[in-house]
Amino acid sequence: MGIRENILNDIESTLANITTDNGYNNDIGLVSRESENFERFTTNDYPFAIIQWTSEDKDTTGANQQTVISDLEVVIQGGIYATSNRETALNNFLDDLEKALCNDGTRNNNAWYTIPVSIEIFDTPKENVIVFNYTFLIKYDYVYGAP
Repeated sequence: MGIRENILNDIESTLANITTDNGYNNDIGLVSRESENFERFTTNDYPFAIIQWTSEDKDTTGANQQTVISDLEVVIQGGIYATSNRETALNNFLDDLEKALCNDGTRNNNAWYTIPVSIEIFDTPKENVIVFNYTFLIKYDYVYGAP
């Protein structure tokens, strides 16, 4: 298994630990690395987090061209269900995601760091649901030819 796969697996297991018992604002419903249609979700699936990497820039121009430095962009496609205080519920879940992913930014010693980059919020036709994309940048390196 390569480093990128190790990083993505670490993100999945980290997000699965979002519970109020672990000091977060929410108990996460669904965590997946597979694309899902949130319109099929029940209230038990919320809040949800779907993990997808969207791009990866690579640099081999450093002094040691045996090392590849990668900037992996990971998007957490998430959503919350709230009948009241929707913005507060959204902010609390976004805080949970950032807290979880930046607590060990090395992704279990597979990366240099994990940093939040941007949040994009979307309207939905489903009442009481807010969905978003929360983008994180994860920098890691590996030996050329052996990712």
